[in-house]
Amino acid sequence: MTAIEHSHEPRIATIGMMDGVHLGHQHVLARLVALAQARGLRPMVVTFDNLPANVLRGTNIPLLSTPEQRKALIANLFGIHDVMIQHFDRDFARLTADEYLSELRRRFNVRALLVGFDNRLGSDRRSHEQLKPIAATLGIEIIECDRLENPHHAEVKSTAIRALIAEGRVEEANDLLGHPFSIHGTVVEGQQIGRTIGFPTANVGLLSPELIVPCRGVYAVSVELEDLDRRLFGMCNIGTRPTITGCDAAPVTIEVNIFDFDRDIYGRAITVDFHRRLRGEQRFADIDSLKAQLDRDRDQATQFFNHHIDKL
Repeated sequence: MTAIEHSHEPRIATIGMMDGVHLGHQHVLARLVALAQARGLRPMVVTFDNLPANVLRGTNIPLLSTPEQRKALIANLFGIHDVMIQHFDRDFARLTADEYLSELRRRFNVRALLVGFDNRLGSDRRSHEQLKPIAATLGIEIIECDRLENPHHAEVKSTAIRALIAEGRVEEANDLLGHPFSIHGTVVEGQQIGRTIGFPTANVGLLSPELIVPCRGVYAVSVELEDLDRRLFGMCNIGTRPTITGCDAAPVTIEVNIFDFDRDIYGRAITVDFHRRLRGEQRFADIDSLKAQLDRDRDQATQFFNHHIDKL
């Protein structure tokens, strides 16, 4: 039993993976909140712990966000705190629309269901028009959400955003997300080579290895640290550090140089927001050449933040 189930207030719900909580999802969530206020219902979101395609097709598509990240984004952006994380497996996937709607009514007192314009529900893949007579017998109203008119003239889909991030095009991805793409982890010990050349780094051990990571390169980033109530700025290197390791096939690391910050933060939770790719990964002739490039990277990142700080 979840805390949500203990409260039997009448609800309006929406269902979906909502990976990344991008602008398309935000459009649905804004409509959900407006309808909840107009009808005196409590808004509720059902999201999944697994990507349905990975379960049903055996694929290994990386995610933009963990369920907990989605839950936090939905709460922070829309004030919706009733977020149920539904375990998605083959047993769940076998539920028909009628069976699942019955569960929503029984467990959560759902009186209205907001569905996306192209969404289908249940193993029988019912459209919103097909759902209406089924839902009516259960006392649930089906409401279709209109399509988002995207100001960026690009398809707002999690698939498209993943492709942009995989190519390092984080600014374009952020435009479709409506917020910065971020990774979450813990600061772990590295080789501390950066400190010896004036660029100490926080090595990020990812909490969720199933999440997508931007392609190799150097990025302008902002950082949030556990128990620190201010945002920090810096640059992040993702790659094999070929100048240091001498090997392009070394394990990929994620290292963040936080500007004007030099504290022991090992073991602390860290969130890294990606804002711009500065360059791709490079192998330099020597450490001095690497250091000179890092100086230029820091200058470029600082210029970016100086010009965009009000928008971040």
